[in-house]
Amino acid sequence: MPDTPLTQKDPYQLLGVSPDTSMEEIKKIYFSLCKEYAAEKHGEVLSKLRTAYRRIRLQRQRDNDFLNFPQANQDAQFQQGNEAVADVEDDLLDMEMWRLNCKQQ
Repeated sequence: MPDTPLTQKDPYQLLGVSPDTSMEEIKKIYFSLCKEYAAEKHGEVLSKLRTAYRRIRLQRQRDNDFLNFPQANQDAQFQQGNEAVADVEDDLLDMEMWRLNCKQQ
């Protein structure tokens, strides 16, 4: 039996889009397919479409988080490191000033 779009396991093929299609365009196509297949008559088809859309959305979200998180995390750690160094330098200066004041008295 040849694969029809609704029997394929690839969510992109199931929705009739390519992996290069933007998420906004995929969302439009998904909603148009949901309108085409009424839940009362095509419950199983609608379930497959919903699952395919969720898989694509979650995969892209994971990919986006993976690509963006390390850099954002490194930037935050770098900034925290700079603040910590500045705090230590301030503390050292305060201690030095205290030591000098004690010597003068």
